[in-house]
Amino acid sequence: MSPLKCCAEIEDDNDVGSGALKMRKSFQLKDYMRSIESICDDWLRHSGATGRGLSPQTSRNGEFLRAVYALVLSYRDCGKLEIIKKVVEKDGNAPARGPTFEENPFHWALLSVFSEQGDGPDRRERSLFAYQMLYADRHKVPPHLLIGFIYQCGKQTPISQRLKQGEIEPGFSDVVERG
Repeated sequence: MSPLKCCAEIEDDNDVGSGALKMRKSFQLKDYMRSIESICDDWLRHSGATGRGLSPQTSRNGEFLRAVYALVLSYRDCGKLEIIKKVVEKDGNAPARGPTFEENPFHWALLSVFSEQGDGPDRRERSLFAYQMLYADRHKVPPHLLIGFIYQCGKQTPISQRLKQGEIEPGFSDVVERG
């Protein structure tokens, strides 16, 4: 199941007179669990791939990042972001020294995806991925542009440092809400 489709459905809106894409009012934990299982399966299925000949968009990391990012954004937009926190806490994987859920829900989502197995990204990769997604979110980057945004940021200044400094990428100052 696509992470974006797990919280969206086509409904008839009689007031508008046509079908409209709306976020579900009742969002279930089972939908989230199905989504993270699918993301985990995709990661494991691509574990033997070397990445040669693949674009950053279609690489294992690229597809993984986009899926997790889209999942978190969709749950936030549905007002059900707390489901992620509950899954991580229930599994006993809440970080003792890492970011709080409020500081970086993307980090917690990464913990939830691989909560039952250690075959996912290592701690360093998880931290990097979480910072990249948080930075993109602060710039209001849609999921389909996530990988391009990350690559355009470059590696001169680490994204974690940019987040701490409140840095805004050129061309985004009218989009980003400071604060």
